[in-house]
Amino acid sequence: MSDDTTLNILCSITAIDLGTDGSMKMRCPPGCAQAGHKVYGTRLYKQDSNICVAAIHSGVIENEIGGDVTLLKRLPQKAYKGSTCNGITSTVYNLDPFPSFTFADMAPGHTRTGLNDLVNRGRFVWSHRQKVTFTNWAPGEPARLFLFFLFYFFKESF
Repeated sequence: MSDDTTLNILCSITAIDLGTDGSMKMRCPPGCAQAGHKVYGTRLYKQDSNICVAAIHSGVIENEIGGDVTLLKRLPQKAYKGSTCNGITSTVYNLDPFPSFTFADMAPGHTRTGLNDLVNRGRFVWSHRQKVTFTNWAPGEPARLFLFFLFYFFKESF
């Protein structure tokens, strides 16, 4: 484990492997999309889906950089929809009596806009998952960028 709360996992790990009950924080390595693992569902995933590949599918992390995710246990689903998102194709699955999972980053109240380094500290991406192509930062920047966005957000809110 990297610290007291985040578990480093492999691309092949599923929620069944971890025996997840409630919520759990974990760190996915880069490159899981190329591993050929299985994902069942869209936004709500079947327990034997590979966690990191489902996180890429959902847009919570990027394949190239991996990152931290918080897994949330959910009620069983009558059916799981299949879809293609972020280069991952998930499979349809029906009639599963076991709990499902989703990611805290997708839950209401966790939406963030603008430029951030929430997935990987020091590696900035746009909230709509596009990579940042601007590289001519002033020395020590964009370290204070978050403070600027916070100031701007609160200024515009009142």
